[in-house]
Amino acid sequence: MRFLRSARVRASALAVALLAVPVTGALMGSGFPGAHVTLSGGAAWLASPQQGLVTLIDGASEQVIGSVRAPAAKAGDDLTVVQAGSAALVLNAAQGTVARVDSGTYEVSDAVKFGEQDGRALSVFVGGDSAYVVDGQRRVASVTDPVSLKVRQRLSLAAQPGAEQSVVDKAGRLWLIDPATGSLTWFDDGKQVKPGGADAASRLVLVQGRPVLVDAAHSRIGALDDDGGVEHWNCLDVRSGDRAQLLGSSTGNHVFAAVSASGTLLISAVGHDDCGRSVDVGAPGDTFGPLVESGGFVFVPNRTSGHTVVVDVAAARVAADLKVVDPGRRLELLAKDGFVFYNDLDGDRAGVIRLDGEQWRLGKALKKFGAGDPQLLTGDGDAGQTSNPNPGGTTTPGTTPTTTSTGTQQPKPPTTTPPKKTPGPTKTTAGPAPQPVIRDITWEPAQVVRTRTATWTAAVDNAAGATWAWEILDQGGTVLHQASSAGTMTHTLPAGTPDNLQVKLTVRTSAGQAVATRPFSTVAVGQLTVDLRCSVTAPSLNQPVSCSGTVGNAGSGATWTWTVTGPGQSGAPEQGTPGTARSERFTAGGAYAVKLAVAYDGRTVEDTVNLNVSDHCQIGSVSPNPADVRRNIGVNGVEQPIVNLTGCFVHTIEPTVTVPSWLKTFAPTMSWDGADSGTGRYSFAMSKPTASTRAPADGLNNDVVTIALPNGQSVAYDVLANNPPTIEDTYACDKQADGRYRFVLKYADADPSTTTATIRVGSYSGSMTKFSHGGAPVFFEAVLTAAQVGSFTTWTGTVSDKYKETASGGDNRGNCT
Repeated sequence: MRFLRSARVRASALAVALLAVPVTGALMGSGFPGAHVTLSGGAAWLASPQQGLVTLIDGASEQVIGSVRAPAAKAGDDLTVVQAGSAALVLNAAQGTVARVDSGTYEVSDAVKFGEQDGRALSVFVGGDSAYVVDGQRRVASVTDPVSLKVRQRLSLAAQPGAEQSVVDKAGRLWLIDPATGSLTWFDDGKQVKPGGADAASRLVLVQGRPVLVDAAHSRIGALDDDGGVEHWNCLDVRSGDRAQLLGSSTGNHVFAAVSASGTLLISAVGHDDCGRSVDVGAPGDTFGPLVESGGFVFVPNRTSGHTVVVDVAAARVAADLKVVDPGRRLELLAKDGFVFYNDLDGDRAGVIRLDGEQWRLGKALKKFGAGDPQLLTGDGDAGQTSNPNPGGTTTPGTTPTTTSTGTQQPKPPTTTPPKKTPGPTKTTAGPAPQPVIRDITWEPAQVVRTRTATWTAAVDNAAGATWAWEILDQGGTVLHQASSAGTMTHTLPAGTPDNLQVKLTVRTSAGQAVATRPFSTVAVGQLTVDLRCSVTAPSLNQPVSCSGTVGNAGSGATWTWTVTGPGQSGAPEQGTPGTARSERFTAGGAYAVKLAVAYDGRTVEDTVNLNVSDHCQIGSVSPNPADVRRNIGVNGVEQPIVNLTGCFVHTIEPTVTVPSWLKTFAPTMSWDGADSGTGRYSFAMSKPTASTRAPADGLNNDVVTIALPNGQSVAYDVLANNPPTIEDTYACDKQADGRYRFVLKYADADPSTTTATIRVGSYSGSMTKFSHGGAPVFFEAVLTAAQVGSFTTWTGTVSDKYKETASGGDNRGNCT
């Protein structure tokens, strides 16, 4: 496959990308036969489907490096580029093929056929040491060598996953959803299937390399464990009918969703319910492309407007809104090696979005090809050498693809000095041995990240039998690290290392020595973030409050400093243990602020939670209500009301009970549900009125007991009391027509239906009979014979209620009217 490249690539323009390695001629054939060029890691391959090209762009220099034709591609084929380290896998969905482009040699493999034409059910993933090609139509996954594309293993899926229903996690396990059966399938030492583990609307994302299930039908997300289960579900406000672009964070515990219906980006956490953050990134109904993430920011491509919106995740705000392409274009983004690339899939434009100081800016627009027969253009728009297209061959899975030759005339070899050979034993001839020559020093990654491992590699000629001395120096020349390894040096720069350093290499042989120094810069591991949460923000007096911080991109050397301000607080900073929550109790009401400041790698970030403390103690309920002191228990009728308290964390409080003079309270007790509980019970005993006192009402007495708390909370309480019956009238009649005597007693009682009465006349005593007279049954009578009553002069009737309280009354003989 021919590598197309401009004949006018300036060495100065590529100095950043090529790390000062001189370019000595045009790039030819499928590699660099005329020169050895070492690119930085910040380069990416981008597709131009209408032209059947994939183009390599260097992020550091913002240069178009070269283009190759996708093998077996026709104009307009649906091309997708999957970055595989420094190489790229090109998926041609229209042809059902996959090919590989090598970023070091620029060789393009034959297209390997994995699916049918119009194989839109194909997906390509890179994980572990393999590349996975998932064919949803044939229900098979091919595990391939990522370099040769030779199939190592075929996995029978049974599932037919749709878009975003397949992932490969950081352990190299393939996870799939079958929308038809609702099953979840994964491959981990064999095939595992969990029926009912998902549904047709479910999707999969990776969060820090772990699989997370997005259950849109129930608006929730959950991290999958090794058994395919979800231990904790967390909220995500996406519905099954929403058109949404999903992205799992590679550095934090977040899932992002750009929802077209609302034009918003939702930020949700995995592991705790934090789904309240929403950022406007477009108008309702806009179409979004796939999201990317870099350095604590999420990039949202809006294909309707042609803009890219940059969202600061920690602050949940828009950091930049960049006009990238014309409205309605198929805008795609790619984040790689600290750079964010943009690509117009419908046109010739591409470029880099870069962080300039603290502001995200759009780099210069690059042309991926020219008019007519596709040409490679440099960053300034100059057309390069045109090659005749050759679609290349196609192989089938299981075979090793070979490099395809275009058969067209190759560019002429460079006229400059022939390239030096790669390092290795030097064949000696008569005469002095040549001195070592350090041609270049490169490093991976291209942007050295503090607290993460980096590797420096030297290209050295004439190094047989040499001793190597590596040094990392600061700008003042102080040695920060030394090594003596041949060829490469691997080291992890600690937090706090300066931003600008130098790498120095000295190579010594018997013939002499070579010394080279290269400057390089370092960056922090990522944007330092802190998210402080307190268990309650409006606590009651003395209520325990736990405040915990979630910190992103900080290592073991971070320091935590707490500051608490408010009534009775000193406001002095206090050192804390990283990762340990802080507990507080506030004994005075008022406004407080709890601040956590985290320092790491020369940076400090902080977050503050404001608390409003007041006395929330209140009476929840009183039972029983009303209290009943009518019962005759022992000598006194006794009731024991229980006052239920809530929100009370000051356990020394005691309610005040106010009762009328005709009641008596005693034996108060207080109990709490736990040491840190705000719930408890206050109880006391209440007795019935004494013989010398009467309640205001026989029966229900409203609001006669008041229970009050020190903060003014109070409740009025009802009491059921019993007063003895009262005699309202009595009379007796002389002989009736039948010769008998009639005795009548009228009385009053709260519950007349339960009263009884007896009569005593002369030597006779007995019960009286209840009767009514146009109303309630409040009359008793006794009809007795002359023999029973004898020659009486007075009589007495006694009424008893059900609580054994009595009233007596009588009359003289012969007062009937």
